[in-house]
Amino acid sequence: MHRDPQHFPEPEKFDPDRFLPDVVQQQYPYLFYYIDFILVMDDQRFALLEAKVFLSTIIRRFHLTTS
Repeated sequence: MHRDPQHFPEPEKFDPDRFLPDVVQQQYPYLFYYIDFILVMDDQRFALLEAKVFLSTIIRRFHLTTS
């Protein structure tokens, strides 16, 4: 599909402009790019790690009680 001229004009030519967000949305708004999935997964893992560090810092620095 990525080399099909019906979907991508001049598929053998390197054109970095075809990957601009506006152009991608105009071509196929429903097309799921693999690189987007990787970036989202990395962001989620980083957010989880950040939350763990934050909570462990709070637990170490303060005396928490249940009252």
